[in-house]
Amino acid sequence: MIDVHVEIAGAAGGIGTAAPCLFSGSNKIPGYLPGKEVVMENWLSIAVAVYLIGMVLYGHYKGFIKLAVSAVALIITFATIHVAMPQVTDFLKNNTKIYSSFEQSMKDAMKLDENADSEEPSGQRSIIEGLELPKQLKDALLENNNNEVYKVLGVDTFTQYVASYLANSILNIVGFLVLFVVVFAALNILTVWLDLVARLPILSGINKIAGGLLGGIEGLIFLWIICLFITAFSGTAGGRALIQQIESSAFLSYIYNHNLLGSFVMTVVKTIL
Repeated sequence: MIDVHVEIAGAAGGIGTAAPCLFSGSNKIPGYLPGKEVVMENWLSIAVAVYLIGMVLYGHYKGFIKLAVSAVALIITFATIHVAMPQVTDFLKNNTKIYSSFEQSMKDAMKLDENADSEEPSGQRSIIEGLELPKQLKDALLENNNNEVYKVLGVDTFTQYVASYLANSILNIVGFLVLFVVVFAALNILTVWLDLVARLPILSGINKIAGGLLGGIEGLIFLWIICLFITAFSGTAGGRALIQQIESSAFLSYIYNHNLLGSFVMTVVKTIL
């Protein structure tokens, strides 16, 4: 706001008290929008909130029966992943160049050098805590930094351990995502067959309300899957930018830190190791 003081002449020709004069139209910076900065800083939180609301409305529109079949497909998908994931990750590790590529990428992204191998355990802990990684991965690295895990991974040094462990974790995430897409897409075809049943007049009202609730839950599950993608690419510039956005929002941090799928994947990683 521009505040200009104008001297007002008194009745006797003297100088009166200075009075503030606010010029209409000049008290705003052209092109400035009050909420623009807030929106830019919190765009990810806003996008996630809009997505969840959209999923609730989508569930209400589609109805419970159709989404229930989709939810059952999710459960079957996770059960299939739990059984098949070790075989898939072994295949990717032994028959493709994906693992070696991930391992080298981790060494480059984490900027690890041979000097770290001479560090004492306390120094190694400081190095891990200083890595630009999600807290969940840091905790896993700290917990498994021991000779037993070194033998399982087939490594001898600290830098090899960090690169190999992260490569294994990302490989498991990739395996999880590949299996999820294939199995869930195949099972989701069943929802088309029950579309006619969902349109029965008697079931219509209950179907839509329950569908809204289930749609919100399903939306949360897909957000957790996106969080897995972000974790997998947290070593890249784009991944780090998204992690910073998440950490700056209490809403997003809660969703990210309470990712049941992330806990599931890390449990599988420990089982495989």
